[in-house]
Amino acid sequence: METVIEMLHLLDFSCISFKTLFGMLRITLNLKISKCSRNKLESMIGFQLDQATLDNLLLPSPVGSSYLYDVNLLLRLLKSFISKGACCVPLTRLRKVASLMDLYIAEVAPDPCLKPSKFLALVRSLPESARDSYDAIYHATVMYLEVHSGLSEEEKMEVCSGLSSRSCHPRLVATLLVTKSSLQNLLDKLS
Repeated sequence: METVIEMLHLLDFSCISFKTLFGMLRITLNLKISKCSRNKLESMIGFQLDQATLDNLLLPSPVGSSYLYDVNLLLRLLKSFISKGACCVPLTRLRKVASLMDLYIAEVAPDPCLKPSKFLALVRSLPESARDSYDAIYHATVMYLEVHSGLSEEEKMEVCSGLSSRSCHPRLVATLLVTKSSLQNLLDKLS
């Protein structure tokens, strides 16, 4: 498998279908291949991330991980996608990946084992210009906070910091401001 990956990596990435690359990734998840080969495969997939579907990205987490889906893998794929800089990725491709990310974040938000830092890494993985609206992120954040009700107020504030009020629907902004001020008031009272 490593030889195939090495040979494919020499080609123009756009010559290889996303479906083929993702099929190879699924196979390699159960094999022990070198980190170098895995990185090359992930970079080829990341280059074409705008062709993915939500089902492609909902890969189970590695054995020994407590969370449901392999968030770290997705973060690496995103890093490959924007490795040349977000300014170099055509806006249509960037927005398609942002829409896909919104769906992914909504899917992983209810995972009770997903740490706040990983949730925020997903939310902040793309530049603000990638999204027309943060409404989906807002709803995923609310869901995350409901499932993770045991978070400290500081952690809740940190999770809320991933939202961009400039890009939310005005009704959501009003709710967000109430939520943030309520959290801040609660923090002040606890101090």
